[in-house]
Amino acid sequence: GVQSVVTKKIPLVDGDNVVYIFETLDGEIVETYVVTIRRRPMWTVSFNANGGSSVESQIVEEDGFATAGVSEKEGYTVLWDFDFDTPITQDTIIDAIWQPNLNTIVFDGNGASAGAVDSISGRTGETITLPNNGFDKTNYTFAGWTDGDKTYAENGEYVVFLAQAKPVEETGVFAEIMQIF
Repeated sequence: GVQSVVTKKIPLVDGDNVVYIFETLDGEIVETYVVTIRRRPMWTVSFNANGGSSVESQIVEEDGFATAGVSEKEGYTVLWDFDFDTPITQDTIIDAIWQPNLNTIVFDGNGASAGAVDSISGRTGETITLPNNGFDKTNYTFAGWTDGDKTYAENGEYVVFLAQAKPVEETGVFAEIMQIF
């Protein structure tokens, strides 16, 4: 005999989808098969970047896993308030938590002939106290520390510069010196 297989695409909805398959011979149904296809729900995972660059939403099948989105904010590292080893079972919004980057302030003697000043660390946006000068340069006097834009006194307050999306960044602070005549 000739076998004919009729196929048809059917849309699946969340949950159980019951499909009946009929086997026929000479136009008569000789066997009925019931097939149940379970489709898991699909959930939307959205990211609230809290001031960082936007992150696309993800569509995740129930009990699947979201992946950490990539968001950037100058001078900060993103942490998400979600454990990405947790299965998704509903629409979910994940919030960014921004941790200020740790920056290392390196002091440069600007041509000094002797001395040193230890580097110090501070987080982006943190106010730190600049150290006393430890450099010596013949026929020059120390006039303060400069970051290229502004001059700061010894023990002066300094707001740590933003470091572009790097966990550790070096920021140079130079001795501003004046020649003595």
